[in-house]
Parts: sequence; structure tokens; C-alpha cells
Amino acid sequence: MRKRFVKIVILLFAVCSSFEIALTQESGRQNPRPPTLKEAIMFVDLIVVAKVTKVNEVQKEGEETVQCLDVTVEDVLKGDFKKGESLRAEFFASRGQRWGYNLPLTDKFAKVDNKVVLFLKIVVEKEKEGEKEIEKRFYVSVSPLPESGELSGTDENIKKVKETIEEIKKAKEEADKMKKEFEKEQAEYKKKKSLTVQKPPMKLEQPSKDWYFVALEAEKKFRLAQAVSDEARKQIESEYSNRLAELRHNELDARVTFYGMETQDEWKMDELKASVEKNIKENYTDSRITSRREVRLFNNTPAWRIVFEAKIGEEERVYERYTLYAVRVANNIESRAIFDIIMSVPKKGYEKVEKDFSKIIRNFKF
Repeated sequence: MRKRFVKIVILLFAVCSSFEIALTQESGRQNPRPPTLKEAIMFVDLIVVAKVTKVNEVQKEGEETVQCLDVTVEDVLKGDFKKGESLRAEFFASRGQRWGYNLPLTDKFAKVDNKVVLFLKIVVEKEKEGEKEIEKRFYVSVSPLPESGELSGTDENIKKVKETIEEIKKAKEEADKMKKEFEKEQAEYKKKKSLTVQKPPMKLEQPSKDWYFVALEAEKKFRLAQAVSDEARKQIESEYSNRLAELRHNELDARVTFYGMETQDEWKMDELKASVEKNIKENYTDSRITSRREVRLFNNTPAWRIVFEAKIGEEERVYERYTLYAVRVANNIESRAIFDIIMSVPKKGYEKVEKDFSKIIRNFKF
């Protein structure tokens, strides 16, 4: 059971809810994985079936390696482009800020008169030509590696791409349906001034009208419907595991998340403290604990209050974290639960919500 608690406390409030954010995370790796077919289709602006008319030599732009294919478009599977028109597809080395190819492109793929399927991100940049500023469009490939065969324009591959596009279309329709259901339920949740959870039992109150409760189950269903991969779905399931309730403040990008589970084990205060500190060190970027002390909450229950700072991307955030082991007796039946409450706000807004954080934790009953 203690292993299970460690899983609870490593849950973070900041999650990747879009493919673009996942892409940013991948780009920081030395050898980022290529996207799956579904991920590529979701992410790109344009998918075309085309015939290769020219294979350009490797070009050097500073330290960056680039290869280009000139192609004539025969069919458009996604996006806006005219059949019969030509474009130049650019392929970058798979490193740094781009998620692309390991160069050089193979003859099997990049060969004149070959039919290919290209997955392209459109980049628009402004360049000066004399006194005028000209808008130029660049077509950058973010496709699976050529060794996979996904870019060869065979009937089988084209059919596979079309089927996946249709699958994504149906998934989007389901996601739109889930979104409407979430928005409807969320509208009701925003009217709530307090929230009660049955298992483990707890109750909390809205500190002010600027805060609102989140319809977590409906939000989870909506996000699962949006997920582009099994990996993303597993991540979402993990994020909502043992999450009992959440309060959010949109204007200040603040939130308070309540995790909890019933347990048969007894927990000592030093064990709780060690577990949380280990979690902070291992799971928060550039973290720095600024305060740690034992406090008393509802029914004089001891808890650890740990305040720390950490980075989410480039943003510094302040966290107040309360972790406690609660024993409750009702109708001569004893129940035990562990609660982990994570409060978070950008550092610049901490003073504005500090009193609200205190009010939320004072009114937390369990």
C-alpha cells in the first residue's frame, strides 16, 4: 500500500493536454522519436500525394543540414492546396528544435518520379526584398522516418492514411460531443459554493467567487476523447487517478488539487515528509523548498506543509503542499486515508492568492 501512496504524491497538476506540448518535450531530447502516423496527421497542416520532380543536394544553412524535394501535387488528403501545383518540401536533421528526419534521405524514398505521401507543417515568414516585405511559405516535413515506408506513395499507404484521417474525424466528432457534455456539467459546477466527496470522505468550500470547482470526471472523458495515442490516454488516466476535487482561478492561473485514498497502513509523520520531499526532488524541475513545517488541520490532525518553487517549462511557480494521514471513526468503524493537497500559482501571483490558499485549507474537512 505504501508503494501506492508514492504513486499518488508524484501526480502533477501541470499536464500535456495537446500534441504541440508533447512535441516541445520531445524536441529537447538528443534523438527524439519520430511521430506515429496518427500523431503526424493530427499535427500537420497539409498532407499531399505527390510525384518527386527533383531531389536537391544537401544544403548547409549555418550549422543546420537541410534537404529538399521538389514535387508536383497529385492529390490533397488534408489542408488547402491545388492539384497540379508544385511545392518544395524541406527535410531537417532530427535534432534541436525540430522533429524530423535522420539525413540523408534514402534513394528508396527520395528519387525522381517516385510517388510519395508528404506530411507538412506550413511555416510563414516575412522577408525583405528591397524595400518590400514579402510573405513566404515554407513546407517543413514532420513525417515518420522514410525507413518506415510510411511516405512511399503506394496504394496501401495512401489507403492507410485515408483510413486514419477518417478515424481521426470520427474521434473529433466524439470529442466535440464530450466537450459539450463537459461544458454543460462544468456550468453547474461553477454554481457550487462547496463540494462533498464520499470516498474518502471530505468537504471543501469555495474561498471566493473568483474560484470554481472543476467537473473532473467530465473533463477526463473530454480529454480522453481528444487523446491521439494510447500513451497519451494512459497519461491522462494517471493524472486523474485518486484526484478527488479541484479548485481553479483562471485569472491568476492558480489551482488547488485534492488527492486522496483509503489505506489500511499506519503512516508516521517522518515517513510522509520523506516521501513528499523525495517526490519534489525527482519530479519538479529546478525545485527549491523554502519552508517545511508541521501544522494542524481539521480535528487537530497533524500534516506537513511544504512550500517550494519549481519550473514548468520556463515559468516559475510557487507550490504549497499539504500531506496528511487521517484516522476517522464513525459508527464504531475506523477508516484511514491519506490526503495530498497541491496548491500552485505562478510566482508573480503568489501574494494575491496566499490568503485564499489558507482559507481553502482551513475549511477542508475530512
